Formats: sequence, C-alpha cells, structure tokens
Amino acid sequence: MFCHIYIDNILLQMSTNMQATADPICCLTVSENMLIIGRESGTLQRYSLPQVALTNRYNLNCCPYEVAINCNSMCLAVIDVTGILRFLNLEVSTSSNDNSNMSLIKNVNNKDLSKFERKDVWAMKWATDNSELIAIMEKTRMYVLKEFEPEEPIVSSGYICSFQDLEIRAVLLDEIMQNPDRPLAEHILDLEVKSLRDTRDLLVKVGISEATAFVEEHFHPRLW
Repeated sequence: MFCHIYIDNILLQMSTNMQATADPICCLTVSENMLIIGRESGTLQRYSLPQVALTNRYNLNCCPYEVAINCNSMCLAVIDVTGILRFLNLEVSTSSNDNSNMSLIKNVNNKDLSKFERKDVWAMKWATDNSELIAIMEKTRMYVLKEFEPEEPIVSSGYICSFQDLEIRAVLLDEIMQNPDRPLAEHILDLEVKSLRDTRDLLVKVGISEATAFVEEHFHPRLW
C-alpha cells in the first residue's frame, strides 16, 4: 500500500508497509557508490548507488556495532559488539548470490586479512584522502593503521571527529560534558600521524636531503 504526499506541489509516493523485521538494522555506512547495512544477525547487505540495488550479502557470524568504508570503497572496517575490529575486502565479489563469509575474505593491497583482528576497539575513522590509513581507539590508546600495520600508539581518550591531511581531530567528550556550557579549546585535540612527525624531525635534526628522501618514500601532499 502507498500513501500520496504533496510537498511544494510535488507528488511523492511513500510505502506504508512498516511491518517490523525480525532482524533489525544496527549500523550502516555509505560511500559515493555503495550503501552497506549491518543487521543484528551478523548479516551485511551491500547496495549499489544510486540504484539502491542489492549486490551482495556477507555473513560475519557476529553482531556488528560500527561499519565504515574507506575512501576508495575497496575495504570495509567492522567493529563488532565485543570490540573486535576486522576488515572486509569489498573487491572480492559483487554477486548477490554469493553469501560470503568474512573469514574467507583475504587480500587487500597484498595483505592477508583473513586472520586480522584488533581487540578492545571502540571507535574508528578512515582517512578521507588516503585509502590505506585508518585511526582506531583501543581503550585509552589511539593507533593509526597504515596498510593494516599499527604505528606507535598515542595516549588519548578522545572521540575521533575527522582524519585528513595526516592529521586526526579528536574531542575529549568526557571532559566537555563535565561543563558542557563552557567547553574549552584544550578539549579539542589535533594529532599528527607518525610520517608527519618524522618529516618535521628530519628537517630539524638531519637536513633537507634526508627529509626529501623520506617524503618520497612516504608520499603524501601534506609532507611537501
């Protein structure tokens, strides 16, 4: 059954089929060309955009808590309700008949992800300008994973807001909520990834030639 709604003289048709499902949606993420919905059963449903056509299903064997697609839509990060972080290769298959199990998903950028796990993860954020960088929070430590390898951790309890230009912005919400009417600038943190810190140290302590060689090896526009 459909109902008709007029907004600014434009006729909209909306389905009135609001029957409850036995497998509720618990998280979702979207990129320019796909939408992924996570359900409490552990099923992920992948839809192409803008068609919103179902193209694949994945079985996680766990209830997802948060999902996020990287900037080139090639990899999905999943945190389950127990705080375990895993990655899913979105390039493997686009067949709607392929009920892929996450344990079978392997290579992204020549990295075997079938056994990759990080525990006690409660937040994450992909870099918006680098598909190989993701910031994650484990207890009171922030890690930046580059090609799924962790850099040196940063002690922090901040909630990640953004990750761009090799810089992570985080907010100390616990401190802000102690006096929410008067937030302080010191409760907003701007944290640099290791390659940016190392480049600055090389310029100061070693010299331009060594810093240039380092930048060429760890290329990013921000480093220049």
